[in-house]
Amino acid sequence: MSELSEVRKDISKVKKKLITYAKHYGIHENFGQKEIHKLNDMYFGYGYQHQEINAELESFREWCYTFDLSQLS
Repeated sequence: MSELSEVRKDISKVKKKLITYAKHYGIHENFGQKEIHKLNDMYFGYGYQHQEINAELESFREWCYTFDLSQLS
């Protein structure tokens, strides 16, 4: 499995977890920050070599910042 597909798979898992959390507890100011940092730490070494990985991580960061439960309806 390529690094990019691993990143996408991990991001998908984290998104599902965050959506479940948001449904039960709501969204707070730092929604997803811990997960963003964890993924960045996991894939930091790849980021300089693969622009696609950087783009995926940035896209996830934007998703966390802009996520709204109304998007699920």
